[in-house]
Amino acid sequence: MRRFRQCFNECMRRLTSILTGLLVASVAAGTASAGKTVFSTQQANLNSLPCLQAAQRFSGVITTTSVPTTLRAKDEHGSRRLDAEFSLSIRYEPNDPSLPIYTGGQIVSVHVLLPTTQDSLTVPITLNLTGADGSAAVVSGAETLFLSEGPGRNLTVLIADGAWSCA
Repeated sequence: MRRFRQCFNECMRRLTSILTGLLVASVAAGTASAGKTVFSTQQANLNSLPCLQAAQRFSGVITTTSVPTTLRAKDEHGSRRLDAEFSLSIRYEPNDPSLPIYTGGQIVSVHVLLPTTQDSLTVPITLNLTGADGSAAVVSGAETLFLSEGPGRNLTVLIADGAWSCA
């Protein structure tokens, strides 16, 4: 039992290290060559998505890309002003090449005042996707905006996405 626990703990440390590395690489890769910040992730579908003909988990890859036009936050008189506008696009590519690829996008706009103790804001998203075969699907999920200390009273803002499901 002790050996199993040691092996399990070592595997969890390695997995945590790999996931942390992927997160750092994703954020570091966020700056495109043209100088624009781009937040992009790829993940398997973590649950079945029948609207995308994905009857099982891990039957395809979802790529989510957010390209901000405005992304700023600042501490102001006991609150935090957050202004974010970004183009969100999603692409679902199934492992089965006989199934259609789905794509879609929209502009997300957030302008809010938050308490100074709030370090993130989750924005619910519903997105229409179109399949390469002309079919349509609607997915829902969330984009999370993370705030951290920046220079002066300015804050750094990062965008992350979560799992998607059929709406």
